[in-house]
Amino acid sequence: MVINTMPITSSSANIGSKRSSRNTKKKISFAESQRLAKQRSYEKRAPKHKVKLADLTIFTQQLGSMSDAGLPLVSSLDALQEQTDDQTFKVIIREVKNDISSGTSFSDSVKKYPRAFNNLFTSMVEAGEASGQLSEILAKVAIYFKDSVKLTKKVKSALMYPVAVILLAVGLAER
Repeated sequence: MVINTMPITSSSANIGSKRSSRNTKKKISFAESQRLAKQRSYEKRAPKHKVKLADLTIFTQQLGSMSDAGLPLVSSLDALQEQTDDQTFKVIIREVKNDISSGTSFSDSVKKYPRAFNNLFTSMVEAGEASGQLSEILAKVAIYFKDSVKLTKKVKSALMYPVAVILLAVGLAER
């Protein structure tokens, strides 16, 4: 009589081992999945995102100062990416920084985001790169943007009084 010494394996044992190999994949927490979903949302919005002129002014001022101090452009963009509060603008700065790291010029990188960086900014950056005076041009653009923001605030505040008087007059006339 011959006794079979081979171990008996059931198909359910094999299935269990397959399940355990699938379960060994890294599970992410709910909070981590939410963070990743938000990040993907910011990345999706980045090409169409309109950056406020006040934020672009601060970005331009700081970039010009860092460039004037002799910091490399990639390092400056890395620092600015960490400092900005607008999450979508962070994504844009990161993508511009990655483009520059891969060999694309700064002007070509910012041209990919025309809603974030207006024509004046991109044209002046291109001129600064061509002339080798990027930091000086960024400083002048920052001053122009700052004056534009200041003028816009003055115009809005100057229009508030006439609008309030007209609304009050219309409200009293209806009674």
